[in-house]
Amino acid sequence: MAVTAKGTPYVESSDLVANYPGVSLALANHIDSRVGLVLVANSTFSTAGVININNCFTSLYRNYSVVLELTGNGALAVRGRLRVGGVDASGASDYKTGWSVVTGTSVVDDSFYSSNGTSSGFMNHVNSSGVFTGTTHTFYAPQIAQPTLMSGFLASDQFMQGTMGFSHGLSTAYDGLTIFPSANTMTGSIRIYGYQNS
Repeated sequence: MAVTAKGTPYVESSDLVANYPGVSLALANHIDSRVGLVLVANSTFSTAGVININNCFTSLYRNYSVVLELTGNGALAVRGRLRVGGVDASGASDYKTGWSVVTGTSVVDDSFYSSNGTSSGFMNHVNSSGVFTGTTHTFYAPQIAQPTLMSGFLASDQFMQGTMGFSHGLSTAYDGLTIFPSANTMTGSIRIYGYQNS
């Protein structure tokens, strides 16, 4: 090992070697290659009526971020369902969902809450044809056999901001996600990221 005259830290053989008078300390593998989010699935689509993403929720990560960028050929209320083994969880009252949307001219432009349950959760809102919206969603432990929660945020090029969320009450482990508009079709992309556990 080389020693500098003044004990200046330097890099040697990809390890950090710090030399001080009477002390030499080598810190192997000092560069941490882990990142906060890891892309696990993505899809782009055009004039789609439904998008199914399978095998995106696994035991590798506990929580997930889902990023949607959408336009529609008309107004869209985009819904989501968890799925397992390629089959949607679509029980008539399994989801409780809600949203609140504000615009530049109205404190509350649109709001909804389904306390009695419904067959899907709210995930995006496009108020007219051609409007671009983006939403981010956090899914909390969908791959674990317990009720699943989702919280999300929305923005659009029409200065529309919103929050939404849902809970799925069944204690089932899910491995996928379906998104679909309640009417019309959607164009855009979906990206799913896993949060690093440590």
